[in-house]
Amino acid sequence: MAMKSSIEEFVVVLDDPDRVYSPGQHVHGKVILNSKQPVKIHKLFLECNGEAYVCWPEGSGTYTRYRYNKQEYYHLKSCLYDQESSSQDICSSYEFSFRFTIPYQDLPPSYESAHGYIRYSISAKIQKKGKTKFKTEKTLFNIGNYQEYDKKELEEIKNSEQTVRNGKDQTTVLGRRCYPIGMVNLSAYTDKILYQDGETIKTEIHIDRQQKIERIDVALVRVTKYSDSHGHSTCYADKLVCIDKELVQDPSEDPTIKLKLPIPHDIYPTLQFGCKCICIYYHIEVRLRPKNKLCKEPYIKIPIIISTTTGSEIATDQASTSESRSSSKSIASSSLTTCGFMDESTTDEGDETQL
Repeated sequence: MAMKSSIEEFVVVLDDPDRVYSPGQHVHGKVILNSKQPVKIHKLFLECNGEAYVCWPEGSGTYTRYRYNKQEYYHLKSCLYDQESSSQDICSSYEFSFRFTIPYQDLPPSYESAHGYIRYSISAKIQKKGKTKFKTEKTLFNIGNYQEYDKKELEEIKNSEQTVRNGKDQTTVLGRRCYPIGMVNLSAYTDKILYQDGETIKTEIHIDRQQKIERIDVALVRVTKYSDSHGHSTCYADKLVCIDKELVQDPSEDPTIKLKLPIPHDIYPTLQFGCKCICIYYHIEVRLRPKNKLCKEPYIKIPIIISTTTGSEIATDQASTSESRSSSKSIASSSLTTCGFMDESTTDEGDETQL
């Protein structure tokens, strides 16, 4: 407790906290340690984590139970300071610079919701004689530019768009089974399957009806599916964009309706295979509103895929992990390279030491 009370500030600060990273890129930052008096520590560690977690309630009152699941993508640990191998002493104010290389693997983008998250974080901890005495809070950074499909799969999807229309055709009997009052043939199609954020979805709807249909609703729906470790799951649906159109009851009018739905910018991409805890799907829902309120509402769901940076290469930093400034000296860098770290510590004299 004495060490904790003497430390005024112990945080991890990123050089560019608002940047959206991709796998293979470098995250630059520093660990800041300020104390009222010189701190005697054994080791200082830096930890980098990528994890997913979900938890949601079922039931109510005394019958409420919680289902949860988690998945770890990576857990990397590196020693920034070692009292036995370092010739430097920790003063009352110190900064440890570091550069962490994000593992080059399929990592889902950062995600936050009321029932789960996908987070990527960096934290530091002080260890004294084998026991952890003090930890920083986790500093989060965002990962994006996620590709659900590789280039070959994207080409197959685009080729299928040229030959097969993305849509459905459905006939619905209005009224009750014992007393049907008519039929509605509803057909709906989109101009393609694969979209990017910011694009416009063009829908073509054809209605062949024997009864009056007052309105038609067309919506872009996102379905989020959470799964626990025992195979149970729950789904939440959100309407992101919705168009409510009144139908004109004119037999001479063209029964084909064309509507456009704009996809919001910075929308979360389709996630089906990147995470075992969280899946995200999108579809276009076309729903008819009959004049007779007792009639069943005919509807069609058309699945679509929303991707980011489609067809582009994931950019990686060109800086080599072995680069250093001319005024720096290297100490035990081989163990850090295997973990994806290259750490530098700035002394009071202005020199940099790579730890």
